[in-house]
Amino acid sequence: MYDLFEIAKEKGIEKGHKERTRQMLLETLYETIGFVPPAIIDSINKIDRQEVLYGLFKHAFKCNDLSQFQKTLDMALV
Repeated sequence: MYDLFEIAKEKGIEKGHKERTRQMLLETLYETIGFVPPAIIDSINKIDRQEVLYGLFKHAFKCNDLSQFQKTLDMALV
């Protein structure tokens, strides 16, 4: 049986992983693309699924321009 403390701890760890993935994703975009518009940052911050964030993070390494990443982000938000 789970106690409330264990459930809260797991949720905190999960949230920490998402925040770290968001941070790595944005840092990668800044390195590969340069300026990242606020609208893209806002969209990334709204994503709550870790696997989606991680997929975008991996894709960010392959992007050569903002429009290429935007297309992938749009598909992820559907």
